[in-house]
Amino acid sequence: MLKMLRHDLKSVWKVWRILAPLAVLAGIVGGIAVRLLDIDFYDNLPMMVGMLLQLTSSLVSLYWPMILTAFVMVTLILIVVRYYKNFFTDEGYLTFTLPVSRTQLLNSKILMAFIWMAATAVVCVIAYVAFILITEVGTPGFDPGIDTDPSAPVEEDPIFGEYGMLVFLLELIVLVVVAPAADVLLLLLCVTLGAVIVKRAKLVLGLGLYYGLNTAVGVVIYAFFIGMMIMLVAMVDAANEETALTLARLAIYGTPAVGIVLFGALGVGSYFINLKLIKQKLNLP
Repeated sequence: MLKMLRHDLKSVWKVWRILAPLAVLAGIVGGIAVRLLDIDFYDNLPMMVGMLLQLTSSLVSLYWPMILTAFVMVTLILIVVRYYKNFFTDEGYLTFTLPVSRTQLLNSKILMAFIWMAATAVVCVIAYVAFILITEVGTPGFDPGIDTDPSAPVEEDPIFGEYGMLVFLLELIVLVVVAPAADVLLLLLCVTLGAVIVKRAKLVLGLGLYYGLNTAVGVVIYAFFIGMMIMLVAMVDAANEETALTLARLAIYGTPAVGIVLFGALGVGSYFINLKLIKQKLNLP
């Protein structure tokens, strides 16, 4: 399985290694564009040149995040193409003659997808950090320190308490990991469904299924959260102070927890359905 994983990673690396530096460069260029606008760099240039460069900087500062969006999308496309090509084209005959189980084959592709999506997320974070550092460091009012007196007594938050904020942040971290993982698993499942249902245009159908299912799941989860929040707000308004605090804690801690459960169930369900399809109902050309 490790040999297959290395092969899968190398196939995506050939393109990804070019895109990653470009994504970071986009953050740097975007930060420089914003900084030049802030320091009135163009005031000392000829009017037409200054206006043209100012317009360019404005567009760059507004639209550089689209480079990161494209980076994420291309990474997903590379993952999907690798998955589809290795399983559902002529390569599939060779892939399924390898001396490994189909579970290992699927796990290799999923692990490859997780690794590249995690690496892509790290690159996006680096790009945004570079953007913030360039635009903020050295500007008036920027203070990286925390102006607090360590000897002053710390007031306990009535909602979070002593460790509540830490628990809430941990829940958010888990949710940020689980939700994209479930989305990737759903995407791979839809590609498999497309290959099982039809003999032609398999990938197109798979991506269409993913878009439809992803939209439906998003609407259901969004409606659930909105309904839960409306109910809790109504209960808080009608409750006494102690009960209101309890309900507020339930909303704060419960919302990400429910999201973790829902996305976790979506990911696990997608994985096992996909595994069953790959074991029993492949539709190779």
